[in-house]
Amino acid sequence: MLSPSTASYDRGDKFKYYRQIPSLQEYVLVDSESNSVEIYRRREGKMWLCNFYEAGEAIALESIEFECPMELLYEGVTFEV
Repeated sequence: MLSPSTASYDRGDKFKYYRQIPSLQEYVLVDSESNSVEIYRRREGKMWLCNFYEAGEAIALESIEFECPMELLYEGVTFEV
């Protein structure tokens, strides 16, 4: 879960450490304050591709052949305005 207090660490140093795990194929950040998800996918060499998902879309985790609508992911969650 991506929170305001940890967002920069999750996208920075934490992701840097996770990228060193050879078997890691995807790194997922689920925003706790808005209906948005970031999925980083390993590509050739040291390249990573980032996809952003918002309300009305479905996230896809290629490494485990999983798909989930954003509405289901955030079911029961109410965001403060």
